[in-house]
Amino acid sequence: FLAHRAVDFFMSEEPELTKPVFAFELDKPEYLSDAALFVNLKVTTQDTASMKYYALTILQGLISFHLNDKDPEALVDVDLKRLNFVRAHLTLAGKDDLYYKALERLEQRVSNHEVAGVVVVEKARLWIERSMLYKPLTGDAHKWDVKTAYTLCEEIKMKFPESRGAILCENLQEDITNKSLSATVEENNIPGQPFRALVQYKNFTALHYRLIKVTREEVGAQRKKRDKDYGNDREQKFLEYFIGKTPANTGKYSLPDDGDFQQHSIEVKLDALPEGEYMVLFSNDGKFATGKNVLAYAFTVVTNISYLHRGTKEGNTEVYTLNRDSGEPVA
Repeated sequence: FLAHRAVDFFMSEEPELTKPVFAFELDKPEYLSDAALFVNLKVTTQDTASMKYYALTILQGLISFHLNDKDPEALVDVDLKRLNFVRAHLTLAGKDDLYYKALERLEQRVSNHEVAGVVVVEKARLWIERSMLYKPLTGDAHKWDVKTAYTLCEEIKMKFPESRGAILCENLQEDITNKSLSATVEENNIPGQPFRALVQYKNFTALHYRLIKVTREEVGAQRKKRDKDYGNDREQKFLEYFIGKTPANTGKYSLPDDGDFQQHSIEVKLDALPEGEYMVLFSNDGKFATGKNVLAYAFTVVTNISYLHRGTKEGNTEVYTLNRDSGEPVA
């Protein structure tokens, strides 16, 4: 217990003190080697004040102590602590690949024990991190990384049901499959013409929308009404007011989803509207029920008027009103 307390202390961020020219750095791939090799690794430094150095040497002692335990849970716990610490501070390029290979070796060591699931969760989390590199406009690299993470978790749940690793996998899969939705609409649009919205979505295919006529005063009043409501449902109550109004238009789109668990973007066409102020409301649920469903909204003003302004030499501001569609001056 005391050794774990000590290693947690030395693994914490070092204070911003002047560092010696021979400061200890984690700059060797061997720091991510197999546990049996790591405990015999000679770690030396002239930087006797380095917290990283002491953390590494204490980890060596802890891993050595548990290396031949019949129950590998304690070994896995401390070795994962070592791998995560080294990954965070390793100065080598390609350290994530070295880290993943280290996780694979650790998983192989305990493959017949349910604690392997805890190691697999770390592998799955790394796949999710890598998925952030997915750029849909440039190619499919990393597109399926989240799906790989989901599959790894599914395999552990089948192999070791009811284990701690299976529970962690279930929680991670829940995060993976969560729906998300956001939308952006141009601030002003032209009366009588369809307009577009940029929708970003994840893990659903049915997109419903409502175009609801509002006024700025009405929106402000609803916001003010809930200024002192500090509960988690403040936004939910705000939306429920507008959901209860009769929409000017409604519609539905079927969105593409190939099961990669990634966020996707699409532009959708919305119905033409007469002049006025509107809330554009989206949901994956046709009833627009709050709670477990995802909702997103934006506001737009439908108007024929636009304007330009410029400062004069005298310090005044000149404003020109224009027809938003033709660009002709408005008298």
